[in-house]
Amino acid sequence: MAYASADAAGKSVMLHQLYVRPTLQGRGIGGLLLEEIIESFPDATLFRLEVEEANVRAIGFYVAQGFEQTGRTANCGAEQSGIPALIFERRRGEGE
Repeated sequence: MAYASADAAGKSVMLHQLYVRPTLQGRGIGGLLLEEIIESFPDATLFRLEVEEANVRAIGFYVAQGFEQTGRTANCGAEQSGIPALIFERRRGEGE
């Protein structure tokens, strides 16, 4: 499952969730879900996400999908969450 939302102008998309059942990971499902998200926002030029630094497998997946680390946050997912995370971004056309 995957969930994303765009800003009011539709130019920037935040990927909130992308989950593949662990027993099904490594079969290309995550890539297909990400592709569907990107295609669902045709006017978007920037895709962002946050991922916990300890989630090495997810970081590897996103880097393989053309995302680059652009920063850090002390509050992954929600203000005051207290969960540190890395911020990754991908511009349309990169990694496609």
